[in-house]
Amino acid sequence: MDAVGTGRRRRSLREAAALLNREGVPTRRGGQWWPEGVRRALAEAERARVVLIGALD
Repeated sequence: MDAVGTGRRRRSLREAAALLNREGVPTRRGGQWWPEGVRRALAEAERARVVLIGALD
């Protein structure tokens, strides 16, 4: 997972972390975002989506 987003506006995990920090979005524990934290959050969201979609089938 090297980039976030789809289409032409893909961003690196570092850029995504910088954007979240600039916008004042706190992490789950209230800290600042780092690329690895963005990767983990995306992976967790994907796992939750798979579980939700599986529950709807």
